[in-house]
Amino acid sequence: MQFIYGLLGIISAFVIIKYRHDIYHILGKIDWAESYLGGTVNLIFFSAIIIMILSFLFMIGEEGVLFGGIAKYFGG
Repeated sequence: MQFIYGLLGIISAFVIIKYRHDIYHILGKIDWAESYLGGTVNLIFFSAIIIMILSFLFMIGEEGVLFGGIAKYFGG
């Protein structure tokens, strides 16, 4: 089941990347993203890349690589 959830996350990240301009038109301009990231479209793209990486780590069962250090504070 973990593999399927990870795969769905990766597919959704690709869909976000493909339709990032449409998502931009729905969200509008985000001022801090325009200032620091070069645009709201870049923020959407970077968010999709992060979703893709986290989904891949979840899919292979290695999410502890990133979250292992803070998991002890949240009961993990």
